[in-house]
Amino acid sequence: MDIHVSKHAIKRYRERLFDFRSSDEIIEKLLRDIAFRGRRIESRPAASGKCYEVIRRGISIVLVIDDESNATILTCLGNEYYRKWLKHQDMLRIPGRILFSQADQQHADLKPLRIFRRKADYCQVARPSISMR
Repeated sequence: MDIHVSKHAIKRYRERLFDFRSSDEIIEKLLRDIAFRGRRIESRPAASGKCYEVIRRGISIVLVIDDESNATILTCLGNEYYRKWLKHQDMLRIPGRILFSQADQQHADLKPLRIFRRKADYCQVARPSISMR
């Protein structure tokens, strides 16, 4: 099987595994090794061909198999530690925001009830202002 490694996959490998010293050839060889010997753990949506998440030695890639003889490595997802760290970074950013839906933004009398600061609270609550006259 002929495997093509995209420039994007090499770039993401460097960024997500913090390996800026290795040459492109070494990274291509490593990514091809993951594609050949790795374990398919999840199917991904694809416009054409079959798309899989493949993992080996803790490093995940996205592999698209066009036909029986051609495949392309689209991106490198990183190792499990990077992915967990990234997931928690997103969780920490969301609680500081006030989130309203499109329908809520049309009503000017909506005010935020409170802004949650705890990790478990991911959404913001809004309620209409009530005037007691």
